[in-house]
Amino acid sequence: MRVGRGNEEPLPADPTGRQLSIQKDGSIVWGIPSSAGEAETWWSAGTPPMNGLDQTAPVAQDLRSVKLLDRLPVIRAGERWLVSSPSGEPLGQLRWRPLKPGKRHAVTGDAMAYPERGVLVVLRLILMPGEKDPVDIRGFVEPLRP
Repeated sequence: MRVGRGNEEPLPADPTGRQLSIQKDGSIVWGIPSSAGEAETWWSAGTPPMNGLDQTAPVAQDLRSVKLLDRLPVIRAGERWLVSSPSGEPLGQLRWRPLKPGKRHAVTGDAMAYPERGVLVVLRLILMPGEKDPVDIRGFVEPLRP
């Protein structure tokens, strides 16, 4: 699988990941290393980054089953985007908020848009120290075209 539509590097076949960083709250970012300009590449390819679930909304306990490179369905519901497990169980809301029409990326100048429907490709798991189950997830969303 390749990220976006260009000639970017393919995602690794081995989704074991590694520790990427420790956040201020002590949580561990575990996943697949990124390259410089990763977010800009995703926006340019029409696959917006997803930097976590909205922690003010209910988050399902089923995050424990999410693994690196999982492909999870995403659908817009009003002004929110919801992500589900492959079996359809709700996992939570993305942090996304509606964008103003015509908004452009500050670095690339590309038009920015979130899809009505898509597939979240999980590239990072957020873990609490000593725990193996993720408390949050990150990745990018591939739009599904009608």
